[in-house]
Amino acid sequence: RAAHAFAEQWPALLAASALLLFALACVLGGRHPVATPLFAVALCLGTGLGAAVGLATPDDAGLVAAPDLRARLGLLAWCALPAALLHLAARFPVVVPRFRRRALATLPYLFWAVPALVAQLRFDEPATVDGVERVALAASFIAGTLLVAACAFPGRRLSPVERARAR
Repeated sequence: RAAHAFAEQWPALLAASALLLFALACVLGGRHPVATPLFAVALCLGTGLGAAVGLATPDDAGLVAAPDLRARLGLLAWCALPAALLHLAARFPVVVPRFRRRALATLPYLFWAVPALVAQLRFDEPATVDGVERVALAASFIAGTLLVAACAFPGRRLSPVERARAR
């Protein structure tokens, strides 16, 4: 029964694997300013989706026989996703034309570390974990929507290179 439930999750496993492979490709082949935040976004999404597969088979210990660790990693990934999307927006030349300070990109991670820490410390309280996860996912959707909107409708005149990147 657990194997059947796990087999039904093949689309999520495929998406998680593809995202993790993309994250690896960003690390290995990217010197572009957007490679690091793309790595962070792909890693967060891939880890979060991979951990969510464990929810389909709660009685199964999984591949690493650590369902709690899998759930904690998934929660950490969902908490880091809004920061990764903000980091991507800050490094994306269509959204922010001249992003000079790399250290400024760490601010969203520091901000989202607080709810991630609270969720990890209160992991045995489902209401707290669920609340933090919902807020992080809602913030991720908002950040992703703003990133797409900024690319689709740039507020300033774009150079030919930036127009090509925006497409």
